[in-house]
Parts: sequence; structure tokens; C-alpha cells
Amino acid sequence: MKHLKKTILLLTVVLGLGMQVQAQTPNNKRERIERIKSKFISQKLNLDAKTAEAFWPIYNEYDNAKQQLYRQFKRSKKVTGVSILDIESRLERDQEMLNLRKKYTVRFSKILSPSQLANLRKAENEFRRMIIQKVKGGKEKYYKNKSNTRGAA
Repeated sequence: MKHLKKTILLLTVVLGLGMQVQAQTPNNKRERIERIKSKFISQKLNLDAKTAEAFWPIYNEYDNAKQQLYRQFKRSKKVTGVSILDIESRLERDQEMLNLRKKYTVRFSKILSPSQLANLRKAENEFRRMIIQKVKGGKEKYYKNKSNTRGAA
């Protein structure tokens, strides 16, 4: 019964995301997705109010640091082919990401239980897959509708 309630809540959030995101500007979309992400992760980790209050400022700091790392390496990556420098650059980024995860794991471990900590990355990956599926589904519908309107003209 508890699993059914969580599934229904998750479906409601996903369907709401689809309807709401389409009518919003890029910044509003990002903010909306971040709110949904925080609700999703809070639910997956079973965060109580006190834990969530301590967790989210640190998580947001961590998430911003991850995004900054990705942007930094994306800017520096001007690849025309694959070279040993490209491979070394990727390894360097992976090492920096690992160092970042280690640093924040220590901080998260002061707030989260071992079980919650173990489920954090899983919840992040699950949310990312859910968003990707939602975006892919929206694009497929868009292109399908576009091709249908071409045939009717």
C-alpha cells in the first residue's frame, strides 16, 4: 500500500511536470525542475523536516559545484578527434568529480543515515533518467505531431 502511494505520487509529479514545463520560460523550467528534484530526492531518502533543513543547503552547494565542473570541462573540450590529451582530460575530470563526491560524502554523513547516504546517488540517477525520458517523450510527440500536420496539408 505504501509503495502504491509513492508510485501514484511520483506519477502525479511526472505528469504535472510535463504540463507545467511546456508553458514556462527556460529559467522557470529550471526552477520548477529543481523543486521537483528536491521533492523527489526528499521522498526517496525519506527525509524528515529537520534533516531536510540541514541537507538541502549542502546538497545545493554540492550540485552547483558538480555543474561548475561539468561546465568547466565542457568549455575546455574543443575536440576534433580523440587524442591522448582528450583521454587524460576526461580522467582528470573524473578524478575531480570523485574528489568532490568524497568531500561532500563526509559532509552528508553528518546529516544522513548510512542508508540515506547510499540511496542519494541512486535517487539522483533515477531522477535524471526520469527527466530524460520525459524530454524524449515530449520530443517524440512533437515530431510525430509535426509530421502528421505536414501530411494533412
